[in-house]
Amino acid sequence: MGVDAATGRLEDLGFKVETAKTDHYLGLGFVWSSDPDSGKKIPKGSTITLYLV
Repeated sequence: MGVDAATGRLEDLGFKVETAKTDHYLGLGFVWSSDPDSGKKIPKGSTITLYLV
């Protein structure tokens, strides 16, 4: 998923979003992974870091 779409979706759900480059960063603007991993339950207002490729 693109970083803009992922950020918008997460912010709409009440999360804060940060981004970071992976070691494999190519400047494509797509999400490689996240912290916490997808599927984990965390409280609204928590920060999710999206790692970009």
